[in-house]
Amino acid sequence: MARIVLGSYLVRYPLGGMMSWVLQYLVGLHRLGHEIYSVEKSGYPNSCYDPVKNEMTSDCSYGVRAVHDMLAPFGLEDRFCYVDEDDCYHGVGRARIEEIFRSADLFIEMGTHEA
Repeated sequence: MARIVLGSYLVRYPLGGMMSWVLQYLVGLHRLGHEIYSVEKSGYPNSCYDPVKNEMTSDCSYGVRAVHDMLAPFGLEDRFCYVDEDDCYHGVGRARIEEIFRSADLFIEMGTHEA
């Protein structure tokens, strides 16, 4: 099967509707037998919404934890990477995600990455 990288919002907007529409792609492609990864990058300062504090922040910890916890029941908790504004990698590390991109069969862009 294929190695697929999906670029979408998860960490930055960890809310039910935002997360569930991406989850169905990740789980669906995984269940079809594909090796699926989610990638996302900050894009700009204070790009992460923290629903507990009801504020935009540069602290991605709430979103990273929410994504990990959402993906865990499906065995995908080690299949996401978030790059924060300081170029720190959360989830899959830099060297591994670069290798995954190099060997990917398909990149599905859902509006989060610039050309």
